[in-house]
Amino acid sequence: TLAAALAAAAQTSAGITFIDNDDAETFVSYADLQQRAGMVLNHLRSHGVNPGAELLICTSSNQQLLDGFWACQLGGMTAVPIAVAHNQQGMAKLYNVFETLNDGFILSNHKAMEGYGSFTDKVGGTYPQRHREMEQRYVSADEVDASSPPAALHTAQASDMALIQFSSGTTG
Repeated sequence: TLAAALAAAAQTSAGITFIDNDDAETFVSYADLQQRAGMVLNHLRSHGVNPGAELLICTSSNQQLLDGFWACQLGGMTAVPIAVAHNQQGMAKLYNVFETLNDGFILSNHKAMEGYGSFTDKVGGTYPQRHREMEQRYVSADEVDASSPPAALHTAQASDMALIQFSSGTTG
């Protein structure tokens, strides 16, 4: 399983280097990623996100995206990553994907959610109602408690769904 692969990688000194917009590099070891994902998992569970749930991950932070993805793998949830929406077409896709999920949740950050709220208020139509529905299932990636212990792990089965990718087939 992916959770077992991360556990094995956490025993090494390897990891991921994130390169920010200003070319600043941040290294996160796989052991640190596993710990961070456990804290995110604890945060998700405190908001009612349980094994089998589908989690839309929509954040402009690559670290939050990976922490959320691996929290899903450790917790038996299905990760559904989607790009942050910046226009009406992106907003339509975001809401359509969210509505497709089976009682899904969204992991995002305050900046993105505030932007969506402002956008939907301007556009009107069905967007404000759709946004309110999504806010009820919103879990803030910004509010993960770094002092909380990692959550107990879900025993994954090889047949568990790990990821749902909504894509038009383009790389955009």
